[in-house]
Parts: sequence; structure tokens; C-alpha cells
Amino acid sequence: MRTVLVLVGNEFRRFAADKAAISLTFIVPLVLIYIFGNVFGVNSEERGPKGIPLAVVNQTDAPAPAAIISALQKEPAFKVITSHKDANGVERLLVEAEVRDDAGRRHSLCAHLSRRCNERL
Repeated sequence: MRTVLVLVGNEFRRFAADKAAISLTFIVPLVLIYIFGNVFGVNSEERGPKGIPLAVVNQTDAPAPAAIISALQKEPAFKVITSHKDANGVERLLVEAEVRDDAGRRHSLCAHLSRRCNERL
């Protein structure tokens, strides 16, 4: 046991004499915590992103999807879009064909919804 204590003591002395090791062990992590805390808004009231447009197509009347959509609407990070105005100005629910085309590419309605969502913010 004495041998182990001697070895640990020697390592602590070598560590305490190495200023680079001390700074990398204690100072750099604290600086990084401070930087990332300020970047991600730990000290502010408003944390995280806000108003990210999210188009939701609900194709059922089941309660589970409605609960998910309700939870997403309560989340300030998302601006949930479930309907849009057609050419006649009538508010209609989104359907999948309006959000994406057959190849799975972004449809022109998505750009329109993004502009409309940005206008509301």
C-alpha cells in the first residue's frame, strides 16, 4: 500500500509542476463551459431557437395525432402550420401533395409557407 501512495504522490507532484496540464485540466473546460453557455443562451430568458416553420399534415381524426400537434403548437421552438389559404382566400388544411411532390422534393407551397410564417414573427 505504501508503494501505491508513493507513486500517487509522485504523480501529483509532477502534475502540479506542469502548468500546461493544470490549465488543460481546469481552466480550459471552464472557459468552454462559459462560451457554450453564452452561445446557447443559458443566462437569458429566451433559450433556444424560436419560430421554426413546421408543416404538419394530419390525415386522420384520431386523438393521438391531435395531441402531438397540440404539444408541438405549445413548443415555442416551432411555428406549426396545419393550414393555408388557397387562391380564393379560403383557409384549407394541408395535404401531403401540397407539401411535397411525388419525388419527395420540396414543393413551392413550402416556400410560400416559410414566407408567411416569417411575416407572422
